[in-house]
Amino acid sequence: MFRLTKVINLAVNEEELHQIMRLCEIYWGKRKRMQEGWKFEFMVDEQKFHVSIIDSKKIIIQPADSQLITKVEEKINSIIKTALIPYKNDKTPHATHARNMLNRLKEFNLEHEIDRCAIIILVDAAIEILLRSRIDQIAKKENLRIDSKNLTKRIELYDIIENNGYLLPFKDDIDNIRSKIRNDVMHLGKIPTKETTEYCLLILEKLLKF
Repeated sequence: MFRLTKVINLAVNEEELHQIMRLCEIYWGKRKRMQEGWKFEFMVDEQKFHVSIIDSKKIIIQPADSQLITKVEEKINSIIKTALIPYKNDKTPHATHARNMLNRLKEFNLEHEIDRCAIIILVDAAIEILLRSRIDQIAKKENLRIDSKNLTKRIELYDIIENNGYLLPFKDDIDNIRSKIRNDVMHLGKIPTKETTEYCLLILEKLLKF
């Protein structure tokens, strides 16, 4: 069967192109180097797709004659939109505050139970600050009348981001921290292990570097 090819031209710079590749790697695993770029392979509803990011700033999708191509294109477009406003370039007071929190948290003593509890609670706070900063950036970019200060529910924060065509990197990890690990510490009085605390710090650090 002849397989068609879908080409998406990218109006991005080199840093943005690299950011797109990093996002693809988060969602589709390790990339494979080709002569002219990088290739990813992944499954959608049991069908294999190949997405190639070409150094000349093109994305090639194969096969393009699949009924599932719309799903793949939507995902790629969300990756592109998300890559253009990376957390690491966010210089807003919210993002700066979250970075300062991470730096301070690294000075806590992981051998102490109370320090570990404090780290979990403050990592959760830093993540929420970042999500609110992200929403404010999206609202500005998309001309939306949304102010993150008016959002009170965790799911609202996720939905505002995703319903406007953006992705939330490390969403499963974020939800695990915010709805399970943090709640266990704050509401059930559980003492997090050193490994769990290190995991939470790592996710916050990854998010800030992304």
